[in-house]
Amino acid sequence: MEKADRCKQMMFHGWHRQQCSRKAWEDGFCKQHHPETVKIRHQKSAQRWEEEKKQTDWYRLENAQKEIEALKARIAELENQEGP
Repeated sequence: MEKADRCKQMMFHGWHRQQCSRKAWEDGFCKQHHPETVKIRHQKSAQRWEEEKKQTDWYRLENAQKEIEALKARIAELENQEGP
């Protein structure tokens, strides 16, 4: 395959840079390295990370602390409304 037919993404192979060996698909990039595909892949990865993060103990603890602070503020507000 000629270099013109290959993906134009440059990659590191050890200490050397070389052109991706896959066939160009669109705009000179292969399907894996096309900017739109990379963007979608990064969005999916970020979404999976957010879902995993929500299952951690520290995330739950942080949310519980926020809820406690909100409840304390609401209690203080209600106590101020009652008055003498």
